[in-house]
Amino acid sequence: MRESPATDASNEPLTDSTIAEVEADLGVVLPPTYLAFVRATNGTRLSAVVPCSGELPRSLSRYVSDGLVSVGGIAGIVPGMDDPTSITCSRAMRDEWGLPDGLVLLDGDGHTWLALDYRAAAVDPPVVLVVADLSDTVVVARSFGELWGAMLLSGLVYDRDGQLVERPSQPALVTIARELSLVLAAELHALRPAFANETVCAVALDLHPWHPVLEISILTSREVAADPLLASDDEQAAWLGFHATARDGVGLSRHRLAHALRTEWDLATGQEARRAVFAAGGEALGSEFVGAELRSWRRNAEIALFVSDPDDPRSENLVPTR
Repeated sequence: MRESPATDASNEPLTDSTIAEVEADLGVVLPPTYLAFVRATNGTRLSAVVPCSGELPRSLSRYVSDGLVSVGGIAGIVPGMDDPTSITCSRAMRDEWGLPDGLVLLDGDGHTWLALDYRAAAVDPPVVLVVADLSDTVVVARSFGELWGAMLLSGLVYDRDGQLVERPSQPALVTIARELSLVLAAELHALRPAFANETVCAVALDLHPWHPVLEISILTSREVAADPLLASDDEQAAWLGFHATARDGVGLSRHRLAHALRTEWDLATGQEARRAVFAAGGEALGSEFVGAELRSWRRNAEIALFVSDPDDPRSENLVPTR
C-alpha cells in the first residue's frame, strides 16, 4: 500500500488553531501520528484491510472476516461537520447509533465503526472495532500509527469475487517504515517552533540499529554559511540540531520502532539484508507525511534528506527520490 494516500479534496488543509478547536470540542488530545496523517491528507478514502490484533469476542466474529477488519477511509478534521468524513461527527454518530462515550470515530458505515478508544487511554489510545448495539469491542491496533503501518490494500488480499487470495502478510520492514513515517512527521512538527527563526537546509535520520539509535538531526543554512563542510551528513554530529528529536509526543513509539529495527538487523544475513534496514529509514524520511510537514518550515527551496549506514563509508543516501 502506498505511504501517501490521496487527500480528500473536499476537506480544507489543517491549521494548528483548527486542531486545537476540535480537540477542545471533543475533549481529547489527538494522537500525534493521526495529526501527522491528516496534516498531509485531511482525510482519505481507502479500500483496505488490517489484521485484527486483539482477541476477538464471539459476538464480533461475523464482522471480522478472515481475521481482517475492513477500512473504507480515515476521517479528517472539518469543524462543524457531522458527516463521517470528519471526526467532528463523533458525538452525533455516537448518539444516533448508541455507541459508547469516549470514542472518536475514524471510519464507519452506521453499524460497524473504527474508533480511537479514549476509554482505554487518554494519550495515544488504541484503535478499536465497535458495533452498534453491542457492548463488545476488539482492539484492531494499539495506536493509530500501528493501524497505518499494518494496513493492506484489499485488492492484494481478495479477488474480484471477494475470496481471500492468500493469507495476507507484509514484510516487517515495510510495516516499520510506514509507521515510522508518521512518527518522524509528528516529531518534526513538535520541533518546528525551536527552528522557527532558522532556515533549515538538511534533515538526517541518525540510524544505528545495533544500539539501537533512531534520532533526527537538523542542519541550518546559518551553520553551512559559517562552515560549508557541515553540508555533508557525515558531519551531522557537529550540527547544532544533532539528535534534536523531541522528547515528548511520540518518543515511546520511536523507541519501540528503534528496537524493532534492531530485531530486523539481528535477523539480517548478508549486505543487502542489512542495507534494507537503512532503506526502511530512508523510505520513512522520504515519505509524503514528512514532506508535508517540512513544506511548512522556513527552509531552502529543497531540504536535503539523509539516511545512510554510518559505519560504511561507501554507503549511499537511502532516501528515495520522489
